[in-house]
Amino acid sequence: MTLALAAWAYLLWSGMDGLLAIEARHVSGYPAWGQLVLYAGLPAMALTLLIVSSIVARRTRWFYDLYPFVVGLLGFALFPTLLVWGGGV
Repeated sequence: MTLALAAWAYLLWSGMDGLLAIEARHVSGYPAWGQLVLYAGLPAMALTLLIVSSIVARRTRWFYDLYPFVVGLLGFALFPTLLVWGGGV
């Protein structure tokens, strides 16, 4: 979980840094809604899900068995996210 957590935290940090840099240039229309979702929303959602699933897995027995699946799913979700992270127009 630590590797997936660190990767999503880094994506959130670098995404917010990029969005703030775009905002500082005062270009009309930027940052666009899609940029906000990709660079801030998606990493924040994944990071929140990892933290909440860790807490729930420690407190409830039924979720303890699903916890590796959730971490693996969010770890696997890094690959498609990284494919579109730096490319495109």
